Amino acid sequence: MMDLDIKPSLLVEALDPATPPAVRKGLAKLVRTAQVLSEQQLRAHKGIHLHRIQHQFDPATGLQLESLEVTEGARLKAMVQGPRLVLLSLHTDHDATYGKP
Repeated sequence: MMDLDIKPSLLVEALDPATPPAVRKGLAKLVRTAQVLSEQQLRAHKGIHLHRIQHQFDPATGLQLESLEVTEGARLKAMVQGPRLVLLSLHTDHDATYGKP
């Protein structure tokens, strides 16, 4: 089981009225699921798809950035910091998560 660390800016994004209800619902489900799974289980989970984002690192820690699926199009950027999963930002545009134009 991983500890979750949710950045305040992510909560602001999630609660923004412009965030689609399906994304908010998917985020709530992801958080509930992530609280009870290990890192290995999150990586193997068919609905969450925790995986590394190539060539993207957190500037403060140097840790590899990760992506988690919220909905078919929305993703979370996160990083694994030891036993903690740090949820950093919400992206309702799939490509924006990976820095694609």
